[in-house]
Amino acid sequence: MGFFDLFKSKETKGLESGIEKLNSIIFPGGQADIVFDSQRIENLTNRKIPREELTGFVAGCKALIAINDSYDDEGFIRSYIIRSNNRISTSEARDVYVYLAGESMVRAKLAMMSTNKGGTLPAEAANYCDELAKIWASGTTADQLVGGRGEFGLVVDNPVPTVCVKGSDVYLSRLRHQGKPVEYTRVGSTSSTVTKGQIDMYELSQSGSKLARVYICPYHRKDSKKAPKGFTLWQG
Repeated sequence: MGFFDLFKSKETKGLESGIEKLNSIIFPGGQADIVFDSQRIENLTNRKIPREELTGFVAGCKALIAINDSYDDEGFIRSYIIRSNNRISTSEARDVYVYLAGESMVRAKLAMMSTNKGGTLPAEAANYCDELAKIWASGTTADQLVGGRGEFGLVVDNPVPTVCVKGSDVYLSRLRHQGKPVEYTRVGSTSSTVTKGQIDMYELSQSGSKLARVYICPYHRKDSKKAPKGFTLWQG
């Protein structure tokens, strides 16, 4: 312990410990991850963020994803525009969110699970992330998939589009049946010809009574604002 550490309050030490833990989650590879993400965000924002502000912008935007459980895509987009001092457009802010919440978070999770603690992503994991990036790039920005077949959200061939699993959780938390929240449990995943990404299946219930099975594909560019038949979506 350094000399000046003796004078730090418990609150300060706790804050520093929290920041360090958060950084280990969003940037498990340390500086290499920060550089990688910064380069991608610099391109996605058409270099509108000054170089001296870019690292802080990326870290702040990614940390917000890690700690926030109530924002949908629109909430993050509004926040990112403000964080950029209104330099970036809505479209650019959406690109930032899709990348950070999608590919970047997957890379971070795979790096954390890797036996290589040096932060280097194994080649097979890097290739997997590259393939996922292509899926996100082709994702919809609409509330419903073009070409979806059957009852929206209630059949595998017409899944609800979201940006990521956290986006799916927020969507499900906003679902209402007869005006009341529902409980949801993930029961597995499957696939369909209408979308390239895997589809998660959730059982919905209310007060112990089963309501429906909902299908969600978290590899798109928007969190849907449409509810399945028999449900409403709270927009608060």
